[in-house]
Amino acid sequence: MYYKFFNALVILLLLIGVQFADSLAAQPVEVIKIDGIINPVSAKFIIESLEQAEAENAVCLIIELDTPGGLMTSMRQIVKKILTAKIPVVVYVSPSGSRAGSAGVFITLAAHIAAMAPGTNIGAAHPVTLGGARDTSSTMTEKITNDAAAFIKTIAEKRHRNTKWAEQAVRKSVSITEKEALKANVIDLVVPTVDSLLQALDGRKVELDGKQVTLRTKNAPVIFHQMNLRYRILDKISDPNIAYILLLLGLYGIIFELQNPGAILPGVAGVIFLILAFFAMQTLPINWAGLLLIIFAIVLFILEIKIVSYGLLTLGGIVSMVLGSLMLFESPYPFLKVLQGYIFLIIVVLFILASAIRILREYERGVIFRLGRLIGAKGPGLIILIPIIDRMVKVSLRVVAMDVPPQDVITKDNVSVKVNAVLYFRVIEPEKAIVEVEDYLYATSQLAQTTLRSVLGESELDELLAAREKINRNLQQIIDAQTDPWGIKVSLVEVKHVDLPVEMQRAMARQAEAERDRRAKIIHAEGEYQASQRLSEAAHIMAENSMSLQLRFLQTLGEIASENNSTIVFPIPMDLLTPFLQKQQNGSGVEK
Repeated sequence: MYYKFFNALVILLLLIGVQFADSLAAQPVEVIKIDGIINPVSAKFIIESLEQAEAENAVCLIIELDTPGGLMTSMRQIVKKILTAKIPVVVYVSPSGSRAGSAGVFITLAAHIAAMAPGTNIGAAHPVTLGGARDTSSTMTEKITNDAAAFIKTIAEKRHRNTKWAEQAVRKSVSITEKEALKANVIDLVVPTVDSLLQALDGRKVELDGKQVTLRTKNAPVIFHQMNLRYRILDKISDPNIAYILLLLGLYGIIFELQNPGAILPGVAGVIFLILAFFAMQTLPINWAGLLLIIFAIVLFILEIKIVSYGLLTLGGIVSMVLGSLMLFESPYPFLKVLQGYIFLIIVVLFILASAIRILREYERGVIFRLGRLIGAKGPGLIILIPIIDRMVKVSLRVVAMDVPPQDVITKDNVSVKVNAVLYFRVIEPEKAIVEVEDYLYATSQLAQTTLRSVLGESELDELLAAREKINRNLQQIIDAQTDPWGIKVSLVEVKHVDLPVEMQRAMARQAEAERDRRAKIIHAEGEYQASQRLSEAAHIMAENSMSLQLRFLQTLGEIASENNSTIVFPIPMDLLTPFLQKQQNGSGVEK
């Protein structure tokens, strides 16, 4: 029983070992494709792909290359990574019709194995100063050339390739075909396809970290890697034509936002395009004079929005834009320049778009003229114009609060005063506001000033100060009637402030003071009159009712007693004196 178990265990381990051996034998061959300029994006993609292949223990990394050249800094990063790679790197210039120019020569020579497809070429690696630099002295050129020549020679020596040809490729820009390259020991293989390349690579030995490594590519799985979306986008915008388009689109978006404040989308898109354009310009030979001319053109276009120049600013902007576009990218390589056809096409398209598209808000209307003839008012929303043929004048329908400056007015009673006012009106017929009057705002302001002087000149000062509502209403009716042919509705006129002369202010102050004295005296006299009238009524009541007099007598005694004085009063009732008084009256009558 144990014997059977042991046999089964051995068989299981053998199966596991076979599968493990198959997995070791099935190391992949990874393939990437570089088609275009060598720039920071392609350099980062190659470096990351090589690191991934090393991590996956791939047999080798094949770089399908088709490039006219590129940046020296990006090329040096790629070469440095290839020379220190932990797995073999194969550079394959393909398909037919491809080339390895300029920076591509360095990358091809740095590979452990260099291969080319039929109908391809390699060479022309002379360095060129990029970035619009102006130092073109022979000393500087010689320094750059010598540095590049030394670099390519050391690469060729490390890979045991033709150092003499490599140096000539840098110094004399020589270029050869794939057959000539194979014969001159510049490359190792000429094969038509990737499959034939894998067959040719199988069993070949390469030097890796001082050791001989044999390639096993027969029946090896092939994994093709492509740039992800992020790298593809960044790589495409590094093309001079795309960078130029992004720059103009970004600047146009900013202009459109300034023409139509609040549109938001054009401004946001413009900023994004400008950021992408500036990213691309870091990898391109920018002539800063050309860039400044383009920026100056944009400034002229913006000023055209604010200043009436009758097309002069626009014309200057177009000339500056064309010159700046032609000067923007400075390089002897065609692949690092903008096609002239693109320049004129893009400028024309952007000019048409800038002239054709307008956005009007809810409170705005656009009066359209076509070849000088009035078409009508349009809006709100998106308005499409015919470039050059159509012209639009924007009119706001919101209520305008206009200050009427102080006016010198002589009233009907010959008093000189300064009066200002405020006028509220709005445009209700945009066509009339543009066609019937040259500048409806200025005309309305002047009309309000003259009408204010005229109406107030027919009023006396007292009426001006006391009957403002009537005057305001009269002003509103007159101005509204006169501006009606201009398509303007005046809703309200208010007199704000009346400045009187100093002498008049003093006279009015004295008059007010005299009025206050008169009223005080009248009030005092009325008080005395009412008091005497009340006393008379009280005496009459006391005469008719003796008890009232007696009550008053007792009240008076109480008041006297409460006073703090030394006077003593002895009141005698009148009833006690009555007999004596009567007797005295009778005696006097007898004597008569």
